[in-house]
Amino acid sequence: MVTPPLTPAAVHDWVAARSIARDLPPPVADHGGWRVDTASAAEECRYFFAHASSAIATLANRIDRPRVFLKLCDSVEVLAAALPPRWTIIGETWMMEGGPCAMPVIDDRYRLERAGDARRLTVTIRAADGAVAASGHGAAS
Repeated sequence: MVTPPLTPAAVHDWVAARSIARDLPPPVADHGGWRVDTASAAEECRYFFAHASSAIATLANRIDRPRVFLKLCDSVEVLAAALPPRWTIIGETWMMEGGPCAMPVIDDRYRLERAGDARRLTVTIRAADGAVAASGHGAAS
């Protein structure tokens, strides 16, 4: 369980910033959560929910095509209980929040790359051989 529980408004703001950071359309209200029409080769759309509800089960039962993802700010067990048996949970991801912060100190074996503009930022940390050690996006909504 996410502690403290997230409000739908907080999830909306996070999804809106995520859309800005990834150059995606803004979220739209749908089934008690938020939908982003990503329209990529890997994903048609993605739904985000702050809390478990019967709307998730209703939506999951209606979806009859691949490349549609459901995200819930709760445990895998809670999400699994809302999904029909034909659904597969492919892993956990996390929603991160933060405020202003100083530039981190990076070990000499890594280098930090920043790209973006006033509204969005992409950060990549690379190992000496160029391999990506970590990456992330940030945005102001």
